[in-house]
Amino acid sequence: MTPQEHRHLLRRAELVPAGAISDQAVRTGLRSGALIRRCAGVYVPPDPDLSAAGEYLERVYARAGKSKVRVISHRSAAAVHDLPLLRPDDDKVHFIVRRGGRVAEGIHLHEAEVDPSDVVMVNGHRVTSMVRTVVDVAREGEFLDALAILDSGLRAGVPRADVEAMAQRFRGFVGGATLRDAAQAADGQAANPGESLCRGLMLGFPEVPAPRLQHAFVDDDGLIGFTDFDWNGRVVGEFDGRHKYRKHLRPGESVEDAIIREKYREDRLRALGIHVMRWTWSDLMHPLRFRAVLNRGLRLGGVL
Repeated sequence: MTPQEHRHLLRRAELVPAGAISDQAVRTGLRSGALIRRCAGVYVPPDPDLSAAGEYLERVYARAGKSKVRVISHRSAAAVHDLPLLRPDDDKVHFIVRRGGRVAEGIHLHEAEVDPSDVVMVNGHRVTSMVRTVVDVAREGEFLDALAILDSGLRAGVPRADVEAMAQRFRGFVGGATLRDAAQAADGQAANPGESLCRGLMLGFPEVPAPRLQHAFVDDDGLIGFTDFDWNGRVVGEFDGRHKYRKHLRPGESVEDAIIREKYREDRLRALGIHVMRWTWSDLMHPLRFRAVLNRGLRLGGVL
């Protein structure tokens, strides 16, 4: 199920008055496991193949259908627009309301104003536009979270000029300074939030030059591939994220096959005289260790 699709939600308020289902049938379905409650009065049959992200989207749409004035916003709107976050959090469904902001179990109502241009329709629901969404999420987080969501927005096609205009619009608002700083550093070339985190940490290491992102390298046999980071074509940095090999599996290929293919790719880069360094999520969780990995690799490659 993609973010633009969702299963038909069974809404008691619509089905019971129409005689399509009875309260007794709902209670029986819940007891037997034939139905799962997404929120009060909204149900779906179980789906063992549904991902955690898909389950969260169903909760978003379930709650959204209970109001015609609330606007799906913040992290919930990011899920609808398929904008990955650095630190996903599906604890609550987020809406913007003009009055009555509050936080309760499973829901966060943000009291704010939205211009008509800030709202789009998705699956019949009012959702903050992509640019308003990334700006709202960025203003709520720390710099690294803001950088990741702005990178995601630029990668998805949000014009940089629109982000900059929004940053000016929210000057003086809570999180406005974080938004402006992240907007200056944002780059849609970052392939995922993990790479955004890498770059965000690098910005705090003054001795590390700014890398080039997603640069294509070729040899006599043709395209080697696009690297995560490189410095002057002398050093390549590769982030081995949680799903790096699974995400790029070819038809019929196993993870082991993908790892071997990646090793061959790395050998071709080294044959060009390029030093290749790698790091993992574990390194990023220890910035001093990550800094040491970068400094060692850049010295070996003659960049530092």
